[in-house]
Amino acid sequence: FNSNTAPKIKEAINNIVFITDDGYAMQTSVAITSLIENTVKGKYKIFIIAAELSEENISMLKETVNNSSTFSVEIIETNLDMIKGIHKSTDLEYMVATEAALLKFYLPTILKDIDKVLFLDGDLIIRMDISDIFKTSLNNYYLAAVRDMPQVLFKEQLVGKEISGMDYFNSGVMYMNLELMRKDNLTEKLIETKKNLTQENLMDQNVFNIVCKDRVLPLHIKYNVCYMNMYRSRGEYSYSQINKLYSTNYSNLEMIKNDMVVCHFSSKYKPWLFFDVPLADEWVYYYYKSPYKSKCLKRTFRADNNINFAEVKSRLKLETENFTYKNNIVPVVFATNNNYAPYLSVTILSLIENASKENFYDIYIFHDAELQLYSKKYLESLSTTNVKIECIDVRKACIPDMYSRAHYSKQMYYRLLIPEILTQYDRVLYLDCDMVVCRDVFFLVNQKLGDKTLGAVNNFVHNDMQEYLKQMNIDKEKYINSGMLVINTKRYILKRLKQKCFDVVENCSELLCPDQDAINIACKSEICLLDDKWNFQWHHQWPINDQMKLIPFYRDRYQNIKNNPYIIHYTSGLKPWDYPNRLQSYEFWKYARRSPFYEEILLKSGEKKNSKKLTALEDRFNSVINNEVSNIFSADYERLCSENIELKNENKLLKSNFDEIRNSITYRIGDMILFIPKLIRDLINRLKNS
Repeated sequence: FNSNTAPKIKEAINNIVFITDDGYAMQTSVAITSLIENTVKGKYKIFIIAAELSEENISMLKETVNNSSTFSVEIIETNLDMIKGIHKSTDLEYMVATEAALLKFYLPTILKDIDKVLFLDGDLIIRMDISDIFKTSLNNYYLAAVRDMPQVLFKEQLVGKEISGMDYFNSGVMYMNLELMRKDNLTEKLIETKKNLTQENLMDQNVFNIVCKDRVLPLHIKYNVCYMNMYRSRGEYSYSQINKLYSTNYSNLEMIKNDMVVCHFSSKYKPWLFFDVPLADEWVYYYYKSPYKSKCLKRTFRADNNINFAEVKSRLKLETENFTYKNNIVPVVFATNNNYAPYLSVTILSLIENASKENFYDIYIFHDAELQLYSKKYLESLSTTNVKIECIDVRKACIPDMYSRAHYSKQMYYRLLIPEILTQYDRVLYLDCDMVVCRDVFFLVNQKLGDKTLGAVNNFVHNDMQEYLKQMNIDKEKYINSGMLVINTKRYILKRLKQKCFDVVENCSELLCPDQDAINIACKSEICLLDDKWNFQWHHQWPINDQMKLIPFYRDRYQNIKNNPYIIHYTSGLKPWDYPNRLQSYEFWKYARRSPFYEEILLKSGEKKNSKKLTALEDRFNSVINNEVSNIFSADYERLCSENIELKNENKLLKSNFDEIRNSITYRIGDMILFIPKLIRDLINRLKNS
């Protein structure tokens, strides 16, 4: 045997097929992108059955595969004439798939020279190497597929007279024995069966189950996990049921996710429509690696009840087509709870005051269930002709039980979600709620970042903080304050910085400033330092001891900016609403007087002052009670009781004044003026939906 002259054995090529029309071309490209990135073993040929596909989409799909050395692509163009009249139901409102899915029935004849092929739906992503699926021996089986989940757990029959839920499979991933299907004329049987079914809410899946029934080889669940379905119905099944069915050993959903090779977005909650679908961030990652990354992807928030999907699709399509990213659009994000909403209104008013009339400002307020309706109404009422303010409930996009401490709230983590939610923008500016803006932020969001992902300002470090940073192995000269961030959204997602930040939070319980420290640790090579004036941290003006004084590296820089900051950041627990006599508190109160929350800000300020006085009184009570000199005790006790009563009366008076203002005619008229436009808008939306 001469190895130099012996013919080389040609490496076997694994065949994969997708079916798409213009409505699913982008999603198919994303699925192929994920497939190419995560499948490293073997050679592959991708067949794309193009159902009346535009030339632009054909070109984009070819481009998806062009740079791969292990994947090739063949586009097979077809029209929908062959499937006309097969689908009898006219009710497509609740249909996830389009009629193009019926072309699956014709795969044995379309791919007449192929014996075996892996069919993949376009609404999925491949998370790990899929090559092992091609080692499955089909023998006398028509196909191998994963039993559907969670429907598979239902004991009753789902379709036909012989198919129980325990045997029912999902047709989104099928390793197909085309040779055997041709031999048994399965195409004709599938078509005839489909013609005899009416009012089907699934385009092809029930038909495959009826025709193939006991000639289907079960695949491991990891090859087709309908994760959204499992997540939504997680209270309706047990893991012992899953383990019995799939011969697995799972004890929670996280284990299934970690084991998942194929994530199938099989429900109507698609990641290209809703930003808060579980694992939508992974889908967006591959979207930005696909040729469609330059297209505008605009999404909305998910609600589990009463969604008109047709309206969502058409509205987002219209908004996406009409959206063009212009240099004079400034996207700004805040994150708040109900407690901070009044102070946020002040920040927004200062931003609007200093905004150019030539620019447009899209302001988004991330919140959860804690933000009350009146707060949303007041905040959105600050909108102007060139400033649009929208409150977005992001609670479903959040990780539960996020780490928090001291005066830090869970809302501080919302900034980590910005890029995957606002995918329609190339850049987004994040600002904290305890700020006053003194210059047009248009100049901030357009700062040059070079090859970096985040633009930020140094967090000025005092002596005590210097020791902490040394322990955490963070460079004190590069440490940034996360209260102001300019974010390159696409780069942020491609670098997977969100997950890196959450990994730091999860693994470092000793973080002093959880989100800020996580960003500094996880993103240190992705940060561009900006002018100090864009984030002046005011509390360093009043160090309480030597340990709280700035280190030499920052002292001169601080003095140079404190008289002319572009943004005043009321850092630490020292706030201008509690200390109105402090330097630069005036800037806060100047805008606070114009806020619809003005009375509430005053009330909270007064209550907090009295609360501090009452705490001091309690301490004095305790010291007096322990005093052995009874006559001193008696005199002090009476005096302190009198002071306590006065403070409580002052609190009552503050609340009474506040209630009186809110009940006044002028206040009610103003409230109605703000409320009526929103009421009309809500009525119009309800009429549309009905």
